[in-house]
Amino acid sequence: MPRRANSPAPRPDRVYVVGIGGSASKNSTTEAILRRGLAEAERLGAETRLFSARDLEFPLYAEDREHTPEVETFLRELRRCDGLILASPAYHGNISGRIKNALDYVEDMRSDDPPYLDGRVVGCIAVGAAHLGAAATLNALCNVAHALRGWPAPMRLSISSNEPLNERVDLKLFTIVKQVLGRAPVFQ
Repeated sequence: MPRRANSPAPRPDRVYVVGIGGSASKNSTTEAILRRGLAEAERLGAETRLFSARDLEFPLYAEDREHTPEVETFLRELRRCDGLILASPAYHGNISGRIKNALDYVEDMRSDDPPYLDGRVVGCIAVGAAHLGAAATLNALCNVAHALRGWPAPMRLSISSNEPLNERVDLKLFTIVKQVLGRAPVFQ
């Protein structure tokens, strides 16, 4: 595995997965699913880090703006990670503003080696009041992952917030987690 710029030496024994969630609502289905996915990753031996919507209260991205300590921590952890799971509520058919703004900061990784999210598998999850909005949000997440040179996992999850978290949801969610982990060198 190539060493990521500005990161500690790789840990060959554990895969590191960052989860990014964008719903600030209490009792958020989006965050519950993301936490469930990260717990499964840990059960499979990965190290994880969650950035919830409350952790993403960053200033609007501007290339020439000095970063807050929270933004520096976020970028450091992205540079360290082997894979990501993005979970967004559907806001008018698109991703949450907090996730979009946080991912805009990945532009600061353009000169890294490798740049942006290159080489990392990105699991994408969208939750909406209706399936149509969730599907559009899921497409937006995958498009952003592609634009940042990440590899969206083949399995994706879009569900209604009214849908119960059941075996069908778990099967898809846990498949996403396995795909994110499966691309990391320790599992090859």
